[in-house]
Amino acid sequence: MINLTEPTLEDFFEYRLSRYISLSGLFVTTMGILLNFFTIATTSKLSIQNSSIVLIKCQALWDIIAIFHDGYIELGGSYFNYVVQNFNTYTCKIAYYHSWGSSFCGIYHMMALAMDRVLAIKYPIWYRQNGTPRYGYKISVCIVLFCYAINVMNLFRFEIIDSVCVLNASPSFTFWYASIYALGLLLIIPFLTVFFCNLYFIASLRNRKNDRNSGERRLTTMLMTNCCAFCVLIMTVGILVVIYFNMNVVDLHSLAQFYLIEKVQYILGIINASINFVIYFVSGPSFRKAFLGLFRQSKT
Repeated sequence: MINLTEPTLEDFFEYRLSRYISLSGLFVTTMGILLNFFTIATTSKLSIQNSSIVLIKCQALWDIIAIFHDGYIELGGSYFNYVVQNFNTYTCKIAYYHSWGSSFCGIYHMMALAMDRVLAIKYPIWYRQNGTPRYGYKISVCIVLFCYAINVMNLFRFEIIDSVCVLNASPSFTFWYASIYALGLLLIIPFLTVFFCNLYFIASLRNRKNDRNSGERRLTTMLMTNCCAFCVLIMTVGILVVIYFNMNVVDLHSLAQFYLIEKVQYILGIINASINFVIYFVSGPSFRKAFLGLFRQSKT
């Protein structure tokens, strides 16, 4: 007699791979937090201090907050089976509200940073007078207030159903939530803004080939490289979001695929929030010099 057993999630490669991604995500998260702390410390030592530098610091801070949640709470919780959102109704609502709010903050700081550079290039006299660190902090505060304000609905839409924190909404609202809110506000608008700002950076740098020693030019070059990486990663995440919200889970195999897509989304978001330091270090000689100066000071 053949002994047939019911399949489990562990039998599917997609689920086993999602578990590996969750575990490796803890390492990536730790490195991302450390690198973002280095970004904050290094930019504080740069000779140029303007609104762009402040926005880089604030973006790094919110990236730390976002990847802490996505890495330690989401991926770590999934791997070690301590899903914070499922504890009770309050953790369900607050966790998703904060998760979306902090993700919006990191991405919208990147968008504001790109627009700030456009102002610096297009209106240099105005920018020298007004693009101060205080101006940068004001922009950052407005971004945070806006990002958490547009996420207030998450306090009302997420509920505990069958011991799981889920979006409790009709199919029509779920479609609106996915297409306009998640895809439009979080991904498409920032992508298009940063993309067109990047095109402007490229055109301006071509017109200023002789101005190679300018600190503003080096800063623009550094941010242009960052914008390119941002566009590639955010476009990839956008494709995964479309797949994620349109998946129809009907059996264990489709559930395993669902978990894999979910974990890949998280890991790409963490990488997007962690890679900025590497880009700044490679493409920015002033940033690289300031970073190495941190260790020379500690030795003396």
